[in-house]
Amino acid sequence: MADPVRPPSGDRDDDARTHARAVGAAIAADVTREMAEPLRDLRDRLALVVDTIDKHVAMSTGPTPYPWKALQLLRQDLADAYLQTAQMARLAGDLVMAIGAVGAPLTEIEVNRDVESAVHLASYRVGPRTELFVDLGQIPHARAASGELMLAVAQLILVCAESAARVDGSALSIRTRQEDDRVVIHVADNGGGATESAAAACAHVAAVAARAGGSFDGTSQDGKGSAFELRLPVAG
Repeated sequence: MADPVRPPSGDRDDDARTHARAVGAAIAADVTREMAEPLRDLRDRLALVVDTIDKHVAMSTGPTPYPWKALQLLRQDLADAYLQTAQMARLAGDLVMAIGAVGAPLTEIEVNRDVESAVHLASYRVGPRTELFVDLGQIPHARAASGELMLAVAQLILVCAESAARVDGSALSIRTRQEDDRVVIHVADNGGGATESAAAACAHVAAVAARAGGSFDGTSQDGKGSAFELRLPVAG
């Protein structure tokens, strides 16, 4: 691990909120672009289903049952459309919750739940040629601001996804564990590095960690990938 990234000077609460809002806005713009095409596809598929049903009704001359094979295909298309809608709804819901919670008071939170939401929020950037590992250990609750933590972890994942995408067959890992009185969130990849993106991410995450009374260190190096650790105090 490289030399620790020092928390930014000045008011740590203001720094954390400012960085979190900026990250939230950037992710929101990306998510909006990612959602546009699936939502258009969903609209067209549902329109086709409705048109198919309307044609069947118009052609029916009596209580003839809908052909079984056609009914199965129709049900499958509706099920696929539902799953796609559910995924988009969760993505939007996680983002709204994270941004809405920025600036909220520190409280006792379930870290693994926030990390899972962060993975879901940032997974659109993990390319098909990158292997994703998520290992969430048995950890106690920690003291942090939930929305800010979710966005901070999501930003680290985005940096690692960018780094991993530069080398085919790279892996990206997200792990949680407990060390003494700290909950540790570890995000790393073995790709090609993403130094510019990492610089902005480190400033943000260091502010979030400092506000919670924790610490952060990490680095991204060209040709060597990235490794970050965020440590939060155990609640209680």
